[in-house]
Amino acid sequence: MEISVCMKASRVPEFEKGDLRYIEIAAVDVALSEKDDFAALFKSIEQKEFEVISSYQFVYGDFDVCKGGYDRDYLQKYVTTVGDRLSALGCPKVVFGSGKARSLDPEYGVEKGLSQFYDFLSISCDTLARYGMTVVIEPLRSSETNFINRVNEGYDVAVKSGRDNCAVLCDYFHFTEEKEPWKDLEYAKDRLAHFHIAHPGDRDVPLPEDGYDYSVLFGKLKKIGYDGFVSIEGKRRDPETMKRSIAHLYSYIK
Repeated sequence: MEISVCMKASRVPEFEKGDLRYIEIAAVDVALSEKDDFAALFKSIEQKEFEVISSYQFVYGDFDVCKGGYDRDYLQKYVTTVGDRLSALGCPKVVFGSGKARSLDPEYGVEKGLSQFYDFLSISCDTLARYGMTVVIEPLRSSETNFINRVNEGYDVAVKSGRDNCAVLCDYFHFTEEKEPWKDLEYAKDRLAHFHIAHPGDRDVPLPEDGYDYSVLFGKLKKIGYDGFVSIEGKRRDPETMKRSIAHLYSYIK
C-alpha cells in the first residue's frame, strides 16, 4: 500500500518537490479549467515530480445525472475532456462520488433516474476505457446521497455496469458513518480499486495526536489483499500537516 493526498488544483503550488509523491486531484478542476490554467497545472505537477494516481469529484452536483437536467451530449463531451486531460497527467482512475448529482428524486422518478445513472456510467466507462482509465464508484453516507451508501452496494453497481473498468472505492469516514460491517470489504475485494481515509469522528486528516488507532483498519486491508493507494481526504491540507499525516499512516503499513 502507498499513501496519497487528495487536493484541489489550487493547492498544488503550496507543495514543494519532496513534500509528497502521490496526489489525487479533483477532476472538475482539471476538466473545467481554462487551457492556460491546465497547462500551468501540468507544468507544476511535472516539475515537482508528483504522480497523479487518481482523481476525485468527477462531476458537480448541478450536473443532474439522475434528474431532469440530464444533458447526454454535454456529459459525453465533458467526460471526453476529463479523459484527455487526466490521461495527459498520467491519471489511471476517476472516482465517482458526487452524491448530489447521483441522488434519486422520487418526484422525478426513481426508475428514470436509475436509467440515466447507468447511461452516464456507461458513457463514462466506455469513454475513459479508451484512455486506459477506470471509473471507481464511491459509496457515500446517507446524509449526502440516497443512492449507493455502502461498499457492497457500490460493488453491485460496478458489476451491473457490465464494464471491466468499473470498480468500487471505500471511504473510511463514510464506512464508519454508515456502520458498515467488515464483511463488506471482503465482499467487494475483487473490485476494490481505491481507498479514502479521514478521522472517523471529525473528518480531519489522520494524525498521531488524534487518539485513533488505525491498526485494525490496515489489518483488515492487508487481510483481504488490498495493495492499492490510500488517499488522505481530510479538513486540513497544508503541507506540514499533510507530511505528518502521511508519515503517521505509513507507520501502520511498513
